[in-house]
Amino acid sequence: EKYIEIIKRNKGCIKEYFICGPPRSDIIYGFNKLKRLDVNYNKLSKKYRIVIAIDFGSYFPVYREPLNNSWVKEYYQALFSLLDIHEDIYIIIKLLSPSTLYQYNNYSVFKDLFGNYMTHPRLELSWEQNVYKLISMGEIIIVYNSSTTGIEALAARKKVLYYDFLQNPYHNFREFGIVATSKKQLIDKFGSICNGNESIDWEE
Repeated sequence: EKYIEIIKRNKGCIKEYFICGPPRSDIIYGFNKLKRLDVNYNKLSKKYRIVIAIDFGSYFPVYREPLNNSWVKEYYQALFSLLDIHEDIYIIIKLLSPSTLYQYNNYSVFKDLFGNYMTHPRLELSWEQNVYKLISMGEIIIVYNSSTTGIEALAARKKVLYYDFLQNPYHNFREFGIVATSKKQLIDKFGSICNGNESIDWEE
């Protein structure tokens, strides 16, 4: 309650803000023009709707704090559930680096979690491809709560869904209905976006 009071008290002091640098949506537009030349994109897009999910485990000390472990675990459980529910999607998970997968494999909680999905035909882990190239390929982009990549994807008119594991009541995009604060919400909101049931004007 005190946390909410502090945010409410200080939010009113900010009357105007400025973006100190353009979102890198121009790079995404550039890759959009080239993606038809990508063999992997052509192969996947003929069969599936491509979903790009940004991994956030490596951005936080997930291996030291049990609470952080649960955030990452719930996020991946939701992604795996999406594969089971939507048979027409292909998920590419963007890892920060190869060491991320190595770290996950060294912790039993994640090793067990990934065990049944490492060979899933509609799941791919990527750490080498440029994140903007991946976004240009994706129809729906799933990002974590404070991701600036999500803003860049929105600026490029991509459909974006935020997973706000901190459950911030004042998340910038909550009013637009593209913020999920739980596994269930992530699955439900993704379904609405995927099926075109949302009332969001993505061009705006």
